[in-house]
Amino acid sequence: MKKSLFQSPGYTEILISLLFVLLPLGFGGMEGVWVCIADLLFIIIFFLLRNEITINPVGLPFLIFLLISALWSESPDLTLRWCFYFAMLISISSLLKNLSTDVLKPAFFVVSISIIIHHIKGGSQYLTTMGRAQGTFFHPNPAAGFLLPASILSIYPKADLPLFILSLTGILLTGSRTALFLFVLSAGVTGFFRLRKNIKTHHIIFSLITIGIIFLFLYFSPFWKRFSIETFYSSLNVRLSLWKDTLNAISKNPVAGYGYGSFERIFPYFQRSGVYSRFPHSFMLEILFSSGLIGFFLFSFYLYKAFDPSQKWRFSFIPLFVHSLFDFSFSSPANMGIFLTTISGGGFRKFKGDKGFLFITSLFLFIFALSQFFLSISKKESLEASIKWAKTSYVIFPVSAPTASTLS
Repeated sequence: MKKSLFQSPGYTEILISLLFVLLPLGFGGMEGVWVCIADLLFIIIFFLLRNEITINPVGLPFLIFLLISALWSESPDLTLRWCFYFAMLISISSLLKNLSTDVLKPAFFVVSISIIIHHIKGGSQYLTTMGRAQGTFFHPNPAAGFLLPASILSIYPKADLPLFILSLTGILLTGSRTALFLFVLSAGVTGFFRLRKNIKTHHIIFSLITIGIIFLFLYFSPFWKRFSIETFYSSLNVRLSLWKDTLNAISKNPVAGYGYGSFERIFPYFQRSGVYSRFPHSFMLEILFSSGLIGFFLFSFYLYKAFDPSQKWRFSFIPLFVHSLFDFSFSSPANMGIFLTTISGGGFRKFKGDKGFLFITSLFLFIFALSQFFLSISKKESLEASIKWAKTSYVIFPVSAPTASTLS
C-alpha cells in the first residue's frame, strides 16, 4: 500500500518537531487569539500523526479516574479539560520512542527566543520584580521550567552550544532563582560525567567564563535583588505558608481530592495564613489536592512503568521534576508534556480501541480550542459583538466557567 506524504519518515519527523514547537505556543497558559490558533494547528498535526502514536495502557487508569472525578470536582470544566490534556500528552510522549532528541530542540529555541523578545519589550509589568520575561507562558517560572531539560540535552548525547547559550539566556531573563540553580547544576554534573575521562583545560576555562558571565549579568540586572537573603527567606516563608494551608485542605479530603484544576477556586476556603496563590507551588501537593491519594498513586504507577533508564537522555526530566516540587511548573500543560515526553520510554503498544481513543481526544481538544478561540475574540469586540461571540463559545463548550462569567 502506498504511503501518504505525511507517513514518509522525513515528513513525519518534521511534523513531530513542529508539534513540540506548537506545544509551548498553544499550551503555555497564555490567552489570546494567536494562542488558540496554535492550539488548533497542534490538534491538526496531532490528528495527522495518529498512525505514529501508540498508547501506554498503564496510563489509562489515571485518565479514567480523572474523567470520573469531574462528577464531584469543584471545577468540572477544568477537570474535564485536564483529563484530555493528559490523554494528549501521554499520547505524544510515544513519538520519541524511535527518534533522536533533535526533534525537541526547536521547541527550546522557540521558547528561549520568545523570552528574549518579551524581555526586550519590557517583560511583565505585573510582577514584583519588573522586567521578568515569560515568553509564551503565563508566568516566568513555568517558562524557565520548560527550558530545564535543555541543561542536559545541550550536553548529552552530543554537545549543542547554541542550545545551551540560548536556553541559559532564556532562564536568566525569567529571573527564576530555582531554575537557574538547577540548570547550572544539571549542566555541570552532565558535563562532568560526559567528559570525566577526557577533561581538558579549555573545558574548565569555558565553565569558569560561563559562571562569570552569569554572575555579571545578574549583578547588573534588576534581578539581583531576587538573590538577596531577605528575598529568599520571604519567598520561602510564602511557600511554607501555602504548603501548610494546602496540607490542611488535603487532610479534609485525602482520598479522591477536589478535582484537577480546582485549586484556584477552592483554596481560599482553607486559607489561614493570609497568603494566597493560584497554585500550591509544589506539584506533589497539587496532585494530592486535585486527585487525592488515588490519583497520586495511579500517576506515580504510570511514571514508574513508563520510565526507561536504558535511554540515558531521558534523565533530562530530573531538573524539571525537581523544579516542580518547589514551583508551579506543571500547572502549564506544555511543561507536563515535555516532562512526560522525556520520562516515558517504554510500555507503548497498539491495543483495541486506540484509534477511537485518539479520535475522541482530538475531538474534545478541538472543542476546547474552538470555544476558547471565540471567547478570545469576544474580549476584543464591542459589547454587542462580545456577547454574540461569547454565546457561540458557550454553545460549543457549555460547562466553561470563564465563558459563563463573561456572559454574566
